[in-house]
Amino acid sequence: MVLLHSPVADYAWGRGTQTPPMVGRILIVDDDPAIRDLLDELLTDEGYEVYTAPDGRAAIAAAQVRHPHVILMDLMLPYLDGITATRMLKGDPTTGWIQIIAMSAGINLRMAAAQLPADGLVGKPFDIDALLADVQLHLRRGLEGEPDAQ
Repeated sequence: MVLLHSPVADYAWGRGTQTPPMVGRILIVDDDPAIRDLLDELLTDEGYEVYTAPDGRAAIAAAQVRHPHVILMDLMLPYLDGITATRMLKGDPTTGWIQIIAMSAGINLRMAAAQLPADGLVGKPFDIDALLADVQLHLRRGLEGEPDAQ
């Protein structure tokens, strides 16, 4: 199931930012509904267009339809794990430009990092300010790499 939340329509971008973030599409992929909901609310409050997916298969389907600029991808997922989903997305010319930030518990992330074609890594539990900074950095890259933008 993929859910859409509209970006914030007013000028309350949350967390004290003085200027609006770049408008971008973010896909959150995590099988834990509490983490999905937390990130969904946080990024929506920051003004991003946010989608969610509970597993790797749903993530691939959502990425092919929604064309997010950034994907926050948990690695330990049911049905299709995040490592395989990341490889599939990066190997597809229609989605290979999307910036993927892998998320997982420290040991899982370190073990997978060498073989993972992700653009960024975030350990769980994550620091919210660092996560937001990573999203902003990768969003710039995703906006630059989007096929329609070239």
